[in-house]
Amino acid sequence: MTWTTRGFPSALCALLVASACGDPDADLRGTTVTVFVPSGPNATVSDDFALTWSLEYIIVCGSGLVGASGEAVTFEGTLEQAEAFKLGEDGLSAVWKGRVELPAGPCTIQLRLRDADGEVICTGTQELTIEPETPNEAYVSLVCNGSCPTIPLPDSEAAPKLSCAPVGGVLLSAETPADLETVQSIDYVMTQATEGFLDGYVPEPYEGSLVFAGPGAADLGGGRVVTDVWEATVGVVIADNQYVLELTALDAEGEPICSAGKTVQVVANSIAQIHIILPCSN
Repeated sequence: MTWTTRGFPSALCALLVASACGDPDADLRGTTVTVFVPSGPNATVSDDFALTWSLEYIIVCGSGLVGASGEAVTFEGTLEQAEAFKLGEDGLSAVWKGRVELPAGPCTIQLRLRDADGEVICTGTQELTIEPETPNEAYVSLVCNGSCPTIPLPDSEAAPKLSCAPVGGVLLSAETPADLETVQSIDYVMTQATEGFLDGYVPEPYEGSLVFAGPGAADLGGGRVVTDVWEATVGVVIADNQYVLELTALDAEGEPICSAGKTVQVVANSIAQIHIILPCSN
């Protein structure tokens, strides 16, 4: 069965719809989870992709979440494939559904989409709130057509896989003491610190240089002083992962003067603005 609709969200999002009935004495409440995976002009899937892919979920409720009480409870499973529908001219959307018994309160659902070979090609995370005394329906859109790096396979005769990932943007800025004239440039390296959306795949580091943007002012430990501000646009990176960011200030000969780093989290469909102060000294 094919449905036609006029539009669809362009990012991972969820909507909870509660009906006015339920068992107020039940510890767990039935929640119907429906996940849409839309394709689009940049997607790498065809109209029959839903026939061979599978969608897993991990739902964590309770401790550690805002507004939660009690110990954390984890639910894992696989959703069943349902109908697909067309999004106007945007291609086919696959639909997965399942029913999960969840406690009332805040929960986080993690989704993992696998292809016919069992490889993870897309993931997403969404916060949900399970309302007490009422059954719930959670509708989640998992968009997987953002960035599609080519993954080489061990078998040299096999074609490389083109896999889509959630993406986010990164803007960098840094400050150095203005009276330290030896700093001529700043290089950055951003390395993924955790295994990403694809099992066993870690992308190449994002590397580049920051350029001088003008004067600034910052407290480098002894009060506010005049600084030089440096900026760079890293661009689009694979999101929902931790990265280790390292900045190195260089002199005119390319020799390092000082360095600084931090761990950053890039969230899908958002822009991460990262600022680092390098307190270099003569």
